[in-house]
Amino acid sequence: TVGDFPAVGLRFAVIVAGYMSREQDLPALLGRLGREPCSPQPRRHTTRWRKSPCGPAPDASPRFRLPTLHLSGSADRVSPPWMSLQLAGLFERPTVVRHKGGHRTPFHTEVVHAMLSFLVRFCEPDSVLEAAPANL
Repeated sequence: TVGDFPAVGLRFAVIVAGYMSREQDLPALLGRLGREPCSPQPRRHTTRWRKSPCGPAPDASPRFRLPTLHLSGSADRVSPPWMSLQLAGLFERPTVVRHKGGHRTPFHTEVVHAMLSFLVRFCEPDSVLEAAPANL
């Protein structure tokens, strides 16, 4: 079924400055999940998006069953935080980390700590990261 990612070998995803795709196949994929697709419209002749009226999915909506970490910058003008939250709403229990930066991968202590805390859940028992202190 849609949303079961172990069949393709995915255990988790880290999404930086994510947003909903404008690909033509997205509405069909979301329809297979039993969701109404959100379709923000581009402004006149630009590729920037208007804020969509559809936010994160209501609790009863089907979601992708893949652990995800979403990094979103409050100063991101390419993929503003509302776009990242809209995408995160497609997943069951997404981990969302906000930072003060823009459209980039931040390497501040707090963000790196959050990334490691997320990633350690997927480490093999004998990995170096798995052996790191439990207070990550």
